[in-house]
Amino acid sequence: MVVRTLAAAFFLAYLCARVAQRIGLPYAIGALVVGVCLGSAGAIEAGVASASSTLRWLAFVVVLLRAGTSLKAKDVVDGGGIVARLCVLPLLCEASVIFAMAIGWLGWDATEAGMLGFAVSPLSPALVIPAMLAFSEQQRGREPNLVLIAAPLEVVLGTTCFSVFKNMHSGGAQEWWVTVLFVLLAVFGAMAAGCL
Repeated sequence: MVVRTLAAAFFLAYLCARVAQRIGLPYAIGALVVGVCLGSAGAIEAGVASASSTLRWLAFVVVLLRAGTSLKAKDVVDGGGIVARLCVLPLLCEASVIFAMAIGWLGWDATEAGMLGFAVSPLSPALVIPAMLAFSEQQRGREPNLVLIAAPLEVVLGTTCFSVFKNMHSGGAQEWWVTVLFVLLAVFGAMAAGCL
């Protein structure tokens, strides 16, 4: 029953995504509409809903694998400085504006404003990566490849900063630099494993 529910949901999402593309909208909008409608109507079984976090993680892994297999090592090496600016500057600018607005308008404290800023600011690789892959297939230069590299890095940076503010807000015994160190070790460990 769970398999049939998933198959029906994927089929409907695919159909609506194609319709959205035909009328000039991002295909993700169609899939999102299907998810909202099915969830609101209670058509998703409890077993599927409980596995949603695992399914989201698997989808994210598939998207990143697809992006990684389309990249060239030369683009990664040559575009290092551009990628660094792409993944750092937009994130910090957006997070800073949200941080200031949350403190000034909402009256939140600094740690809550920091969590909001770094939760909202990172872009979604699930939306950006497919579009950049389509641009790459259309031979639009190396810029789409640079965005492909920068998008996951921006998410990692945003997650790291969010974890730091969350730890400070919860008043945990763990120092903020320990959180940063753990995240960096996890990132570089995964990169080393990928190179092997």
